[in-house]
Amino acid sequence: MERMKFKVWVVILVVGFSLGLLGQVRPYDRVSGEEQVWSMFRHDPYHTGVANEVEISPPLFLHFKINLGAETDSSPSFSNSALFIGDESGFMKCFDVSSGKLLWSVSKGDNVPIKSTPAVFDGKVYYGDDYGRLFCVSQENGDILWTYQAGDRIASSPLVVDIEGRKLLFFGSADRTVYCLDASNGTEVWQYTTNDSVYSSPVFYSGKIIVGSYDGYLYCFDAVKGNLVWKVELKNKLLSVSQKIYSSPAVDVSRRLVFVGSYNHYFYALNAEDGSVKWTFDAGSEIYASPIIYKDNVICPAVNGVICLNEDTGTERWRYTCSGNLFASPSLEFGYVMLSEKSGEFSCLNMQTGERIWNYTVASGSKSGPVPAYEHIFFYGDKTIYAFSDKSKVGQPILEVTPTKLDFGTVDKGSKLTQLLYVKNINRDVITGATIGDLQGTVSTDSDWITLDPLTFKSNSQTVSVTVDTSRFLEGQSYEGKIYVKTNGGNATIKVRISIKQSPNPSLSTSLKEIEFGNVDKGKILEANFYIENSHRDPVTGKWIGELKGTISSDKPWISVSPQSFESNKQLVNVKVDTSTLEEGKDYTGFINIVSNGGNISLSIHLIINKPLPPPVERKIIILQIGNNIFKVNDEIKTLDSPPIIKNGRTLVPIRAIVEAMGGSVSWDGTEKKVTITLKDTVIELWINKPQAKVNGELKWIDDTNHKVVPEIINGRTMLPLRFVAENLGAHVDWDGTTKTITITYPAP
Repeated sequence: MERMKFKVWVVILVVGFSLGLLGQVRPYDRVSGEEQVWSMFRHDPYHTGVANEVEISPPLFLHFKINLGAETDSSPSFSNSALFIGDESGFMKCFDVSSGKLLWSVSKGDNVPIKSTPAVFDGKVYYGDDYGRLFCVSQENGDILWTYQAGDRIASSPLVVDIEGRKLLFFGSADRTVYCLDASNGTEVWQYTTNDSVYSSPVFYSGKIIVGSYDGYLYCFDAVKGNLVWKVELKNKLLSVSQKIYSSPAVDVSRRLVFVGSYNHYFYALNAEDGSVKWTFDAGSEIYASPIIYKDNVICPAVNGVICLNEDTGTERWRYTCSGNLFASPSLEFGYVMLSEKSGEFSCLNMQTGERIWNYTVASGSKSGPVPAYEHIFFYGDKTIYAFSDKSKVGQPILEVTPTKLDFGTVDKGSKLTQLLYVKNINRDVITGATIGDLQGTVSTDSDWITLDPLTFKSNSQTVSVTVDTSRFLEGQSYEGKIYVKTNGGNATIKVRISIKQSPNPSLSTSLKEIEFGNVDKGKILEANFYIENSHRDPVTGKWIGELKGTISSDKPWISVSPQSFESNKQLVNVKVDTSTLEEGKDYTGFINIVSNGGNISLSIHLIINKPLPPPVERKIIILQIGNNIFKVNDEIKTLDSPPIIKNGRTLVPIRAIVEAMGGSVSWDGTEKKVTITLKDTVIELWINKPQAKVNGELKWIDDTNHKVVPEIINGRTMLPLRFVAENLGAHVDWDGTTKTITITYPAP
């Protein structure tokens, strides 16, 4: 079998880190074709929390601030020189990372909080909200591309991976479910329901997904099929109680270990292959945040502080106690641990010793974790994103490129067109307004049909000429390229779009994509109508371009269409389906094939022929009363030889009239003093004064709890235990102690 190839976001953790187990993993998201970025929760699909592509050292200085305007528990993600973050007001926002300028924001307008960290993948941004909606929006402009509705709020941050060319999206929900969707269209691939809410964010490992649940279990699934590979209940070793898991797991691929924290203080290291626990560590307080994996260290982020542990043994190496509670997941860059406390304290620790070497305080913090990206560390607090860089960046310029995209529209093939980009240094002294730093850099493109002038510059205000050559393009097609601006004040990526006009031919379209009749009875003639139309119209006048003509046919004899040919830009088509020859209980699909000078379309027809209904069940309702020889069968009054009595706590009756009312027969063997009752496939044998009977040859106690209950002859009448006989014949028996009434329903509902 061909080995699976996994295309996912990848980070090279540290120099010397073993990549032997990553043979099937290829890098996905790269800025300008070379730089890797923090484009999802915890940087990469393994949730390492490490970003060695950023190299800045404390002490840090505040480069710029972004006024988010709302609280948030979401952490930022990055791609193509842009920052993406959700907030408590229900907005997903996109900012330029160099200047902090808002590029776009999107909301459903219902102020539903966004707590999950977005995942940026393949030009799309994925995130969930407290209404249980998972959104996919355009990375470029925030347009909503599709929405999936889960059963409850989504605090779990989505994970997107590309497995064998199939883009899959994973997340958890407070409805107790782990979901897998097709990332391209939001179609559900599989789901698995746990026993409690899933706030944990899924992590990827070797074709599998690992995620925690509030039910105290850590789950591992086959990423493609959703099969449960293993699950492990995490318990307190002393109290043997399950640990609620809010924290998201992290994986050390080289050691095949998965790490996760729990609500009740314990931090776990498990074998990622089978879920066996390797070691546990009592952190001393709850663990909500996710760990950092670095070399042979794992950073455990408890509420009261962070602890550096040896990955293999769980031995404590150092501990840093926070001044306020820690709910936000820490990050690591260039050998420094970055913390953001709930109190509003931002801190930088030495990875080797745990010593705090820098801090910055704002009014309040949140669960939003610090993120290193684009030569900055981004912290959130007090409704603001703070962008810090090191002292080496003091006096550096800040890049701004406008416009952020170039759209040449729809043009004739062969056109040669030019637009301008404006490259500026927007860093200004807040007092004097003087420009800070000297901007310099390069301009390049990934497309040979784009020409740029100049390619290098050294100026705080530079105009770049962008010329596109359409001579090699195809009619009716759209094209997209990218321009990369790299400077000492930051980088920017500008998208270039252009479309080529289509020659004047019609374009076939239909008002329906399929015809679904659903479940129908055999013998019916079904009808449906749809329109064939030329969708090629002049964008200014709205007039049709070209004349549509073609033929219409079906691939099944039970489908007929009218007309069978057309020469019109709009044609009504009638479809009839004759079900008289189709088999009951079967599923049928056929196709209407339209062939035209504007293209071809196959329109599916689907229906299911109903199975014949089973005959209604005829039930007998028999009502008797203790001490009364009158009884009813479906309201018809009948008479017993002797009234029902209660003896030894059980009802005895002369059974013959009751069994015959149910459709059975009763025979008496005077020699053995045996009564034989027959109803359909059931034969019951009872003996006078014996507490056992046979049902289809199997010996049973008449009453398991009272062996005094036996058939008796009383006043010359054979009296049998009613409940034992009725229930073994397939009837249901109800007793009303107030009226001393017995109701027998046969057959039992």
